[in-house]
Amino acid sequence: MTYRADIHAYDGAFLALRPSEDLGADLARTGATQAEIRLLDPRCHSAEQHGKVFALCTEITEWSSDSRYEEEVEYMRKYLMRCYCNDHGLEYFSMSDVDMTTCSGFIGYLVDFCLEHGVPTGRSLIGDCEDVNRYLYGCLYHRRCAVCGRDAETHHVDAVGMGRDREHIVHVGLRAMALCRAHHDEVHKVGLRFYIKNHIHGIKLDKRLCDRLRLNTEGKDQA
Repeated sequence: MTYRADIHAYDGAFLALRPSEDLGADLARTGATQAEIRLLDPRCHSAEQHGKVFALCTEITEWSSDSRYEEEVEYMRKYLMRCYCNDHGLEYFSMSDVDMTTCSGFIGYLVDFCLEHGVPTGRSLIGDCEDVNRYLYGCLYHRRCAVCGRDAETHHVDAVGMGRDREHIVHVGLRAMALCRAHHDEVHKVGLRFYIKNHIHGIKLDKRLCDRLRLNTEGKDQA
């Protein structure tokens, strides 16, 4: 259930909302005691965001149908927008007047789609995704190189080895990134310069990533 409400007051601890419709019946029926709040950004999306959406949709269309015809790209964009709205409980929006926050979320959704399905873009998507940490996390989860998008392996920014047994060390909390073999070799040759040149950094591994990447999450004494 999604409702709209005007923000009436906020004192740093309590937020007062004035809903645009009567919620009494639904509150009584569900017994809800919590609500999820999504702030609606009144600023219209930028021309740069607009370009990112259409560039990503063009690449997805070309991957799925081997076509770049404008009408097919438009169909794909509308289809993916509906999927995004359905997945996030949002009202369907138009690219003509969508706000910056919603557009940013949609761009992240498109980047995630490319990573999950291996859409070949021939470039790093880090410049498209407005949440860099989300992108780097997605690269690890889907094993896509954060630099070029090719199949990747795990590069530990926090070194594993040199007396540390990678089979028994707890990987949760260590920083890592996804790199293809070529870029993995490069980072071991040039070190810090690689991260600066490519504008990337390590993401702390959580249990979900470790399970996905088959990395140990328990200490030797717990195994």
